Amino acid sequence: STVLSANDLGILANVEAMPTAEEVKNFNETNLFTQHHISVATTEQLHTIAKLLLSKNMPKEAWLVLLQSS
Repeated sequence: STVLSANDLGILANVEAMPTAEEVKNFNETNLFTQHHISVATTEQLHTIAKLLLSKNMPKEAWLVLLQSS
């Protein structure tokens, strides 16, 4: 990624458990999902949103954003 730094990736790697498929599905119904237009975001935009969430100490939410592209 050209957006996520090595530090960002380290934070993501330290998350105790990856979000479940159910959590990813439920995330699609949240305000965060619709507020950032995640359903139509490019990979770079998803990485930018994830970076913002990491800066707010929200690594699980960052994972939920990143998993939208998979």
